[in-house]
Amino acid sequence: MDTRSQAPSITRALCGLPAAYQTVLTDRYHRLLPVLYLLLRPSDIARRNRTWPGSIPEGKAATSYLSSQKARLAREVIQAYASQQGEIVDEIWKLFRAYCRYGPIGLIEALPSNLPPLVAEHIQEYTDLHRLARHPRSDAGLYIRPLLDQYASDMGIDPLPPFVARYAWASDRRIERWFVGDSAATEHVARTTRRVFLDHPYPHQRWLTHIVQIPLECLLSQRHPVAVRPWLIWLTDEYTGTLMGYCLCAAEPGVRDLALALRWAIWHHGAPWWSARGVPDTLIVPEQLFAVDLDVQRALSYLHIKLRAASSSVQPPTASAVYVGWPESFAAWLMHLQPRYERLPAARQWTIADLSDMLLDYIQESMLTGVATRTTPTALQEQECSLPWGTGIGAVLLLPSAGTVPVRDNRIAVWGIPYDLATAMPDNTMVDVRYDPDDARQVYAVIGRASVVVATASAFEHRMHWHELVESHVVYR
Repeated sequence: MDTRSQAPSITRALCGLPAAYQTVLTDRYHRLLPVLYLLLRPSDIARRNRTWPGSIPEGKAATSYLSSQKARLAREVIQAYASQQGEIVDEIWKLFRAYCRYGPIGLIEALPSNLPPLVAEHIQEYTDLHRLARHPRSDAGLYIRPLLDQYASDMGIDPLPPFVARYAWASDRRIERWFVGDSAATEHVARTTRRVFLDHPYPHQRWLTHIVQIPLECLLSQRHPVAVRPWLIWLTDEYTGTLMGYCLCAAEPGVRDLALALRWAIWHHGAPWWSARGVPDTLIVPEQLFAVDLDVQRALSYLHIKLRAASSSVQPPTASAVYVGWPESFAAWLMHLQPRYERLPAARQWTIADLSDMLLDYIQESMLTGVATRTTPTALQEQECSLPWGTGIGAVLLLPSAGTVPVRDNRIAVWGIPYDLATAMPDNTMVDVRYDPDDARQVYAVIGRASVVVATASAFEHRMHWHELVESHVVYR
């Protein structure tokens, strides 16, 4: 059957695509079209061709085949058609499912081809950050394309075509849709209302920042035995009360400490068991931390986070406050840490690293033993939703800068320590180096304030804190 002359138009999906992708999309669409005519009316096909990828409107004929009952019917029709026309059942089925879910644009990657990915890896990763680390919004199509256009511009590449931008958002198959969890506050609210949120509060709408000084002295590190009274900065979700992340500081927390706490709360690097992670819509901070620098502002813009100053510093939790994985009082936490401290070798003294590890152990034990009863939604509890650490300009800009250094023999030196670049670069290229104070195994070279290259220290096999290598003022000042 020659369907090309009478086929509903797919011009909208082809707009902006390179020629090779247009050819693949057109060929696969016309290969699938006889099956579409068997299952859908021409008006239904035309409507699906115009619908943005990932949208599943109620009552639409094409998307109704995503349900199990109608999917079985479609499978039977496809099997009968394939046996008559000599087609491959599984390939036609994959094309049909991709078309029903994403529209014509989904046909490009429904079957293997020699073409590169439709969405570049770093663009898809940035899109996943919005889809996985925060709630999918009902108006995603209105704001995801401008964000991707800006990110692509910063990376120095061409922006995605309209349908591809929405496809990048919709193509993540790890989360279909997120709803506010069932509770006394939402039991009488329809799920459709909870899906689009409207005026109802939801997790990751607002995070609160808490700051307190720990009432004890410890060493900065074993190599630099400077006595300090550490500070603790931690973040909690206002709606659920969940502890999202923390950061121990040698001095009173500054803007960079806030950025590090936020970065760790998003991914929980090194703690895959900590299932509560995400990105807030609004981060409420004490007034002294409200004046962030340009890099942090740019990172918050990429992460789509609004910063708001609290009227006064948030008080630490009391016995009447319940936080996931957090003791009812600091006295209880310190009492819990004391036996661990006493088991340390006599030749050692307590360091900030020891204190941080013990606090992390306490939180893990609290979560595993059931002390933590308030959690974020199930979709955000999956360990697999953690994003790769250390890639993406939005994440790197939350890290402190070690200054601008030149490239020599594809290597950079950070405070005298050599790091090998993962990508070949010309000598004398100047790069802005970002580092994680808690992990000296690698640093991140920012090129042109947009592209990020990882540089690894071959001498470090295990995780090492920077204050074990250099003077304290370099890391904390």
